[in-house]
Amino acid sequence: MNLEQMEVVEMIIGYRFNEKSLLQQAFVRKSYGVEHDCAHNEILEFIGDKVLDLAVIQLLVEEHCSMTMGWQYQQQRMWQSLVKPNEPNVLHSNKTEGELTEIKKALVQRKNLARRIDELDLIKFITISQSDYDNRVHENASTKEDLFEAILGAVAIDCSWDMKVLKRVVDQMLQPNLREEDDNYIQELQEWSQKKYSTLPVYTIKTYNTAHWYRSDYIYDMSRHYRINANPGYIAYLNIRGVQETILGFGNTQSEARQDAARYALIVLERRNLLISVKDEIDEPSPELAINQLETLSRRGYFSLPEYVLEETHDKNGNPIWHVECHIEEMEYYYYADSSSKKKAKKEAAFDMLQYVLENYEKENQND
Repeated sequence: MNLEQMEVVEMIIGYRFNEKSLLQQAFVRKSYGVEHDCAHNEILEFIGDKVLDLAVIQLLVEEHCSMTMGWQYQQQRMWQSLVKPNEPNVLHSNKTEGELTEIKKALVQRKNLARRIDELDLIKFITISQSDYDNRVHENASTKEDLFEAILGAVAIDCSWDMKVLKRVVDQMLQPNLREEDDNYIQELQEWSQKKYSTLPVYTIKTYNTAHWYRSDYIYDMSRHYRINANPGYIAYLNIRGVQETILGFGNTQSEARQDAARYALIVLERRNLLISVKDEIDEPSPELAINQLETLSRRGYFSLPEYVLEETHDKNGNPIWHVECHIEEMEYYYYADSSSKKKAKKEAAFDMLQYVLENYEKENQND
């Protein structure tokens, strides 16, 4: 890994190393280290695994726990005459131990860590042996998980175990959804950015300040800003391609601020007609390519795979007639075509369905 690549990685993870050799070591697989008699990332993986657990627990405590009771619980206790004078502060949580465990498990599982390495595009910097490369080991989820943990291990050693720094790096790399909300605005915005520009949104989290007041290059949800606490704790500064201004989000935790910024970004994109529609996915509907074009939309998550029902009959001269029906589970109508050629009938039915989808998908989803 050269110096320029290191700077790219540092920008992605939001941390600048004092000892660049530690960053380089984090990206060297054991197979390569043994083969070339050089330092590798195995011990850094071990350290990073423990760092990740502790940092995620800290983030969860910030999000779901408090030394003071929520006002709803306080009110309930008052009505029941359970509040005691000078009652000592203890830690309260709006989640049970089991619920917190499940959230943590989902965040640190291999699948999620591998996904984040892919989204951050970090695997391309890894150094592996030729045999591992030939066996495509770098594509394995376990390899990506190891890399995620090794980077954290390297940061831990370099920052002398400064948990404030480690928590910030974990938050930057993991970008966790700590509330398990039905509407994951962060994920939705990320999918838009990747589809539209093949890039990721860039978030910078800072403690709350008033530097955004009266600045025209910052935009944020004024109504929410007035409703929240006068000192919400954190500001998320969000930059995305297609929007010139920096979008701000506010929250009592870093996760909440990031989610708020993503939420408002989607509002801005909708107002400016920048959101991707299903029509944007297909450059030009084609009878010849309709089957593949429908499958492309399905793979991109718009609907389930099309189903085709084929039936062969014959005319009075014994020639085959193919009747093909095309249906998509989420769509209301079936489309069919008849032809002496099975392939042609399937293409025609698929093309009719494709035209219907492109014209009606957005309307049907709005009604839902």
